[in-house]
Amino acid sequence: MKSMSALVVDNDEEMLGLVGNWLSDSGYEVVACSRFETARAYLAAHRLDALVTNLRLGEYNGLQLALRASWMGAGTAVVVMSAYDDVVLRRDAAACGARFMLKPFDRESLLSELAAAHSTTAAA
Repeated sequence: MKSMSALVVDNDEEMLGLVGNWLSDSGYEVVACSRFETARAYLAAHRLDALVTNLRLGEYNGLQLALRASWMGAGTAVVVMSAYDDVVLRRDAAACGARFMLKPFDRESLLSELAAAHSTTAAA
């Protein structure tokens, strides 16, 4: 059985490692990026099952990656995470086909959001 692939993007190295480990321990083949440009290039060249990205990535934001993932075709579950709760950001994430998670969160919550995102992309 093919393992699921995931790209994790966060400029906070500690969060990047934590989320990457959670996904890896859950059976995902994980690539972790701390820079938007690296993540954008990887996303353009690879088909992914999941994208977990921080909202704020320097002068860019994770919604740009979420949109790029949706342009690449259906099937990529997207979770956008942020330390800032904002109804507009939640709405923008949903418009991009992404789930929104407020930091901090635990492993089970992340896996639950990814499962919901996978269900949504499978139904699309």
